[in-house]
Amino acid sequence: MNISSWQKPKLEEISAKIQQFKAQAKQADAKARIEIESHIDQLQDRKALVQNNLSDMKSAGENAYAELKAGMETALNNMKTALEEAAAKFKV
Repeated sequence: MNISSWQKPKLEEISAKIQQFKAQAKQADAKARIEIESHIDQLQDRKALVQNNLSDMKSAGENAYAELKAGMETALNNMKTALEEAAAKFKV
């Protein structure tokens, strides 16, 4: 069960986007910084959930793997949507 071929690039993209938001927060005024940091916290929580799901997938048996993979793909797509919405809002 090799999942790294499809999840690693997505996780790298998520991490890079979070870093962009962190850089933007440093440049923002106090009010905007608070809002950006709130979104960063939410994104990091979602990323942690995705990483926990990946850990579960790695230890899952063949039968559970397919079900977990479908859930993981949904979680990654939700994460991507959240990143895109935040990027549009904060123009990153």
